[in-house]
Amino acid sequence: MKIWYQSSSGYRYEPVWDEYGRTLEDQCRNVLRPDTQVHVTGIPVMVRDVENWKVLQYYQNVQAINNMRVAQQQGYDAYVVGCTLDVGLAEGKSMLDIPIVGISEASYHMAMTMSAARSTSVSPKARACSTFRSSASAKRRITWR
Repeated sequence: MKIWYQSSSGYRYEPVWDEYGRTLEDQCRNVLRPDTQVHVTGIPVMVRDVENWKVLQYYQNVQAINNMRVAQQQGYDAYVVGCTLDVGLAEGKSMLDIPIVGISEASYHMAMTMSAARSTSVSPKARACSTFRSSASAKRRITWR
């Protein structure tokens, strides 16, 4: 199995992210089965403060979506959005034939299965809000700050 792990950092494009990327690869390999490969990469142009500007989110999405297409064309079996904003997750689910998972969406779903008494605080500017809002049931408490 081959998994594409998409970071929203500049890993593989900006040398300042090399140590981060190698550490992330090591962490991924620690939990993989021996017959599974992981390819960790970033995006060509990392956008800072992306959670504060919708236009920057679109720009970041385009970069991630382009890599989604590459991953599928290169025969990857799954695609992981390794960014808490779940960059391009909805778009990817609508266009890819391979499974795609976002780390925030997966975390929210897991938290909601653990207890009805859980709550979370998220910034209303962050795209994660729409993911959490769509995932949260009426029993869950959402706190906006």
